[in-house]
Amino acid sequence: MDSNQINSLLEPSVSTVNAVARLFSDWKRVFTTKIKEDQYDLRTIELWVIALQQLEITDDEFNLALALSTKEAWPPSTPADFVNLVRGSKEDSYPNAHLAYIEAANDNYMHVVCYETAKRFGFYSLVNQDKYSGFEKWKSIYAKVCEEHYQDSAKFEKIVGAVPVKKGFDKLLEHTNNSLEIQSSIAKAALENIRNLL
Repeated sequence: MDSNQINSLLEPSVSTVNAVARLFSDWKRVFTTKIKEDQYDLRTIELWVIALQQLEITDDEFNLALALSTKEAWPPSTPADFVNLVRGSKEDSYPNAHLAYIEAANDNYMHVVCYETAKRFGFYSLVNQDKYSGFEKWKSIYAKVCEEHYQDSAKFEKIVGAVPVKKGFDKLLEHTNNSLEIQSSIAKAALENIRNLL
């Protein structure tokens, strides 16, 4: 990040500052007894503006989040919470880690991140590792994969699975469709080949 980019973050536009000041003013009207008198001072406005710029909130997202925030019991306590009113939180986007682990161990991939986690875990290990230590390892890998997917889902759109052909292990099939059905069949075929080798 160069100095011009840093300066643009530290010197927000007047319209952005005014929008956040209006947001806090509206919250004081809506959440009358839940906001302290000096809770939203000038420095708080500046910090929120910087954070919202970092989160790349659009004008439409800002206006929708403002409208949604007035229906809450309390105002959002951080800029990220405010943005999540319209974008949803990262955790809401992915299956529960424990359920994903159980399903993946039974060759059912609920989401592309579940398949990718199983691949990194190792399909054979996933099926054969004891549940407690397996789940601990799964959680660690799953969190990383979910974070990667959240930051750049495009790299997950083209999952290439190499599955040995039954009539010779020197040929590989490439699957470029990220359908969960195809991903499941890729994993099942790989497990079947492993079982046949044993």
